[in-house]
Amino acid sequence: MLVPAITGLAFIAYKHPLGFRKIALGIAIIISCILVGLIAYNYGSMESYIDSLYNNIQTSANNETLEFSINGLHRSKEIIKGAFIIYLLSMAYLAFLYFLPHILGISFGKTKT
Repeated sequence: MLVPAITGLAFIAYKHPLGFRKIALGIAIIISCILVGLIAYNYGSMESYIDSLYNNIQTSANNETLEFSINGLHRSKEIIKGAFIIYLLSMAYLAFLYFLPHILGISFGKTKT
């Protein structure tokens, strides 16, 4: 599903640059909101794992619970890192498509047929 979406965006940016410019800001806002949501969710998960670690260290709990919390922290960190990388790549691609008409020397007055 991702490949057709990327291809469709490239087609719209090439064939209908004015139309793409109208939807580019909305797409960027949606991608930014998804990133903020992922970071907020994983931040909450990290806080929960940290509290669990703190409580288990205080009570000298078994190692399995500590290991579970540490693994959860690593997962949350990796999700945030991956989401941020995907966000940067998405924004770079949108910026490229936004300036594609200028790169190709396409005039906005003419329509491609």
